[in-house]
Amino acid sequence: MEKLHNELRRIQKQRDRLQEKLKVMVEKQGVTLDEQTSNDLKQVLEKEGSKRMESVEGNTFQHLFWKQRVLAASKQDSQGMRWHPP
Repeated sequence: MEKLHNELRRIQKQRDRLQEKLKVMVEKQGVTLDEQTSNDLKQVLEKEGSKRMESVEGNTFQHLFWKQRVLAASKQDSQGMRWHPP
């Protein structure tokens, strides 16, 4: 049981490091969009995002990507949706 607990803590720390790394990357490399482009992207995600999410399996990167994009597009404040180049 202790071994599982240690493994869980290790994975949680790794997740935290990756989340912080991603946050820094988005802050440095993020792209600010004009309002029209932002609205266009939101419309595409609202129309196509759910379809794409349903078309991929739940435990895949693609599913997570679409889930996060749809969630970000649903944010109302101007900081809610950030885009960064691949």
